Amino acid sequence: MAEPTSSRGSPLLSVRNVSVRFGGIVALDGVTFDVFPGQVAGLIGPNGAGKTTLFNCLSRLYTPNSGDVLFEGKSILNRPRHDIPQIGIGRTFQNVALFDKLSVLDNVKVGCHSRSTTGFFENAIRVPKVKVEEEQIAKRSLELIDFMDLKPFTHAFAGGLPFPIRKRVELARALASSPKLLLLDEPSLGLAPMLVEEIFRIVRRLVAAEKIAVLLVEQNAAMALALADATPVPNKGDNAWMLVATLLVILMTVPGLALFYGGLVRSKNILSVLMQVMVGFSLIVVLWCLYGYSFAFTEGN
Repeated sequence: MAEPTSSRGSPLLSVRNVSVRFGGIVALDGVTFDVFPGQVAGLIGPNGAGKTTLFNCLSRLYTPNSGDVLFEGKSILNRPRHDIPQIGIGRTFQNVALFDKLSVLDNVKVGCHSRSTTGFFENAIRVPKVKVEEEQIAKRSLELIDFMDLKPFTHAFAGGLPFPIRKRVELARALASSPKLLLLDEPSLGLAPMLVEEIFRIVRRLVAAEKIAVLLVEQNAAMALALADATPVPNKGDNAWMLVATLLVILMTVPGLALFYGGLVRSKNILSVLMQVMVGFSLIVVLWCLYGYSFAFTEGN
């Protein structure tokens, strides 16, 4: 795949020929694209297209089988997972991942602590530097709570909040680490249509206010295209072994079909032939349900 080019200067994120396989399933195959500072890139595609798999590679939950991921020109594949927020990458999840028994304020503070400078020993003996840093974290957290219109829920436990509110809390926590690149995984998932526009309005506000780049995974193609500057588009990948297996199953079932419809099978053998045909077609369905997807990227709306 040709290297993407742009007049925006050096890319903030560069994904180069990334491939991920789970056994015989090709989740990603040679993915290559760039995200530039201040850009909103939308990643759209059907379920099973590998969008979340790509996000898991960017946040170091997965390690690609091949290829590289560069952030500000440096590979992140040799970095441990806990370093990812520190280098400037924040993320939300499809299924909201909050600390349910902590307040909204404390959940947002967790995001700030990923960028704190004091260590375990300093916090244990409560040196003056710790108090100053805690005050800065509290101030930053309250600013984000206000920005996300969450002030009425500041001291409420996250576990008892409605799903749309929890979505905003998670977004506030992701922003708390002051990321340069924000990965948003299905921000409109599970929201009523009237709330989808609200969450995208918030995304527009944070891009303008925080001056960050956003890589957005979204199944709502219309909203993603309206919001994004560039839209990578998924396409079916190459699973040659799956095609071969399907052909073999067809070859198993065709003789039975020919015998049955040709009247060459006695009545007592009809049931066994039908069973053979049903098993064969069932295998075809299963194989194609397991069919992998990979990405072919184009830039622009």
